[in-house]
Amino acid sequence: MIKIKPIFSVPDSVLGSVLVDNIKQLVVTSCEGEAVTRACIWSLEKKSTGLVAIQNSGLGNTINPLTSFVDLYKDKLSLKILVGWRGAPTVKDELQHKKMGLITKDLLKSIGFNVEVSSNITEVKKFILNDIPIGGMSALLVPVGQLPKAKLKIQNSSDINRVCPESLMPFLVEQSKEFDVVTISTGYNSRLYYTVSGIKPTYFSGSKLRPKVIYNVGAMGFTFAMGVQYHSMGKKVLVIDGDGSALMHFGSYQKRISDIPKTIILCNGVHDSVGGFETSFDMYESFSRRKDIMLATNLNEVKIFFLNKKYKICLVQTNSLSKTKLDRPI
Repeated sequence: MIKIKPIFSVPDSVLGSVLVDNIKQLVVTSCEGEAVTRACIWSLEKKSTGLVAIQNSGLGNTINPLTSFVDLYKDKLSLKILVGWRGAPTVKDELQHKKMGLITKDLLKSIGFNVEVSSNITEVKKFILNDIPIGGMSALLVPVGQLPKAKLKIQNSSDINRVCPESLMPFLVEQSKEFDVVTISTGYNSRLYYTVSGIKPTYFSGSKLRPKVIYNVGAMGFTFAMGVQYHSMGKKVLVIDGDGSALMHFGSYQKRISDIPKTIILCNGVHDSVGGFETSFDMYESFSRRKDIMLATNLNEVKIFFLNKKYKICLVQTNSLSKTKLDRPI
């Protein structure tokens, strides 16, 4: 294992193997802006280079701290960002990564980063190990497929005390027929719902069937916000979110009860679709004392949630997915 300083990170599948190799130094954050902010405070205090590892799809979350706090203190700190480069112009990738992939280099350069593109794993390791002078900001872009896939043992993959997502999702698909709109978070939740239901994204397919299904492909952390807006427009809404997604912008959940749509949060404690790295904290355990949120550890309890008008949010303790071949919403 490479001995390094903390890596502040929202885990990324492109960088997965490097993060696994340095798992003891990994500090998982709720969002990319938090990772940048903490790395810069670390740099200010330690007079050494702060290190961040994220996917470029989350660069938008870093713009606020980078263009305000970090810019004010840029002569007193140094920062390096290792970036998993989805949607790179020369690489075939999912459509939701196309726009950010095209602008990633120019975006980072406009903020003041020295930007380079990695060509092999040796360059990535050097980037992690070597400091840069105070006042410097450097970014290394790592294209898809350059690093080996992560091999991380997921602790809760077969816990019999948790709900199996493959068993839960058919029930949620059937239950969603009672709603006008369903919004579903990015990653495996969207893909599993699509695989089970076969329902194409409403606004692209032109379907007038009920419910409208909004697969939140890419905008991690904003699934609940989508549901809240539909709810405010008089729609009967079901939100299906994941704990990693919910934690990213959890302020969205701080609403009056009347403003909250019916919401299921699948809590497996990991970022499942990017390698199984743990989330920033155990959401299920943390909310076990709240009386306005229902907790479920089996399918029957989830069914009770849909029958009980007292609760608007249900946290379901789930396993990680056992199957990895899932269809993607087209």
